[in-house]
Amino acid sequence: MTEQLPNYAEVSLERLATICQAVVEQLRSNPEFQDLFEEPVGYHGFKKARIPDLRLAEYLRSWGLRPDQLQVEIVLVEADLSHEVHQHHQSNAVVYILGQEEGQSSPLEAQAYIEDSWVPIEVGQMLVIPAGTAHGFTVAEGGTLTFLSIQSPPIVRPDGKDDYYRLTE
Repeated sequence: MTEQLPNYAEVSLERLATICQAVVEQLRSNPEFQDLFEEPVGYHGFKKARIPDLRLAEYLRSWGLRPDQLQVEIVLVEADLSHEVHQHHQSNAVVYILGQEEGQSSPLEAQAYIEDSWVPIEVGQMLVIPAGTAHGFTVAEGGTLTFLSIQSPPIVRPDGKDDYYRLTE
């Protein structure tokens, strides 16, 4: 029997994209905005820096949202993660590829897997990833990729449940 995750309120993909663009603008115009993010931690081969719930609550208040509805993270890929194609059964995500304008390194030899193929990605691209969509990110040896990820509901729930289902070996 598969354990059901709690049904958290979802934010539409359109609204996630709007919030994503607003966060990108904050990263560009306010270097101190990056101070909201915690130190990166390992997660399925990625490194993720998230905004803690108390700080996120303050930021989301203007959108009429709560941290249990949405998560904002900066994700770093520094290795071949082609074996980490995965999906989220309940979480929608919008990803924005960051670069120097947002205070990050520009992608080098970076690719995204969306639905059924690997495609090159570059600074400024926004990827909309509905729940249930196979996806992944990788870089060639020596490559880097940093992206902003906005998810609803959060991939890792407040109760610790992880909506991450690996599809590759």
